Amino acid sequence: MTYIDSVVAPDLSDCRSVTAHYTLRMVFHSAELPKGDNGRLVLLFLQVVDKAFREYGAGRAVLDAYASSANESRLYHEGVGRFETCINSVVRALRLADRIARAVATPDVNRHTRTRLILALDALRPLRDATEHMDEHINSGKLAEGEAHALMVAQDGATLEIAKYRLTFTELAGVLRQLHGLATEIIDGLAAGPPASGTANG
Repeated sequence: MTYIDSVVAPDLSDCRSVTAHYTLRMVFHSAELPKGDNGRLVLLFLQVVDKAFREYGAGRAVLDAYASSANESRLYHEGVGRFETCINSVVRALRLADRIARAVATPDVNRHTRTRLILALDALRPLRDATEHMDEHINSGKLAEGEAHALMVAQDGATLEIAKYRLTFTELAGVLRQLHGLATEIIDGLAAGPPASGTANG
């Protein structure tokens, strides 16, 4: 008998790759990233957002396979590991988004969007930090009796948990959609570069 019967995680397959979207904008609309470090910052943000989505999709698929397996525990552990990587990537993307919002000569991030992303970072960071520093919590006796000492999926199949922290897949998916929306806005707001040399003028 498997530990979970199903995975209650939203399907995000409708969110297309943001780096692929940028490539199309660059090829067909001559969109250009900001020059120098700011441009590299935006490109890194797009790449990290895509990584977070890949890990979410892979983790969801593996846990779904586990739930219908003959209790193949390796699938459970792989799925949880994918979600741990996903959360790390989401926190990194949120930090990058805040840096982009504060930087000059980068695409604008409206105040409402920035506020929502800061709140998401505040909500996710404790869970992410708990996974990174669990050995310290164990050694210092901070882990209460019965609390998970590693990231795991609760038996409801809908919640990730570690120590005293909880995060539903629905909440995680919501943050991913916010990041995808911001990435798409940034890409669509990129200015067009100069016309290619040799372009006919009428």
